[in-house]
Amino acid sequence: LAGLSWTASLLMVVITISTIGYGEVEPLTPGLRLYTIAVIVFGLSASGYALGGLFQLALMGEIENYLGQRRMIHDIENLNQHTIICGYGRSGHILSDELHRERERFVVIERNERAVAEAHQSGYLAVPGDATEETTLETAGIQRAKCQVTALPDDAANVFITLTARNLNPQLRIIARGELPTTQKKLIQAGADRVVLPA
Repeated sequence: LAGLSWTASLLMVVITISTIGYGEVEPLTPGLRLYTIAVIVFGLSASGYALGGLFQLALMGEIENYLGQRRMIHDIENLNQHTIICGYGRSGHILSDELHRERERFVVIERNERAVAEAHQSGYLAVPGDATEETTLETAGIQRAKCQVTALPDDAANVFITLTARNLNPQLRIIARGELPTTQKKLIQAGADRVVLPA
């Protein structure tokens, strides 16, 4: 419109929309100045809308994740006389499905994020974290639970979880998985009420 070259016109648009404003390449008529104002308003609006959309996508994902975690924590805090399943591997998965069919209340503790997401997709309450940590067991409501199942394939971890859970809740019924027959005695000494040897 101003009779400038393509590159000069593009430069004018870029420095205008970006609000850098180096100055006019050539003096503009009053009509072209009004056109420049329209370019500024439209350009800033379009840029703001695009950036706002990207920000909203990122923020909504974070908000949904946060609200989901808050809702899960609230649901767990309202549980009483529930079962805690430590480990969402093959055994933990089967046990969760069985408890769900029996309409029993339970919480899964799992360190693997993919397994936690899978438990959430199945509609189960799941706490991400290490079941050997007291804080993780407390988040799952260990003091209010009636039963705990340690279903990890690691005997040492199962012994440690059993010992920790027994100290946190002396009335808790603990069912522990053992891979080796020699682990059975250790699990009972640690406080397990029953030991299951799947192998």
